Amino acid sequence: MIADEGADPFILSRATGRVLSDLHGQGVWRAVPIFDDLAVMICSFAVLGGIAVREGENLFDEHSDIRTTFLDEAIEQISRNVGMTANGTEILKLPGSIEG
Repeated sequence: MIADEGADPFILSRATGRVLSDLHGQGVWRAVPIFDDLAVMICSFAVLGGIAVREGENLFDEHSDIRTTFLDEAIEQISRNVGMTANGTEILKLPGSIEG
């Protein structure tokens, strides 16, 4: 485990290099890949953090989900920064994954 968000673990697979996650408190972990690698994870958090600083509360809609405009912007920036399509940015699309 390399980090957690609200006790939900981020797990770096030494076998594949992918970053996995699961919800805590469910008994046995059944972690699924959420980032292709550690670089995509770090870039995703840095990009989203920059957008969050710029937009403040406007980042989120009435359901506390990231507004589509900013989600699209984040994915485009992540893709440009890591030099590939934004595979592994699924966490940005999960409802409640980034709470407002």
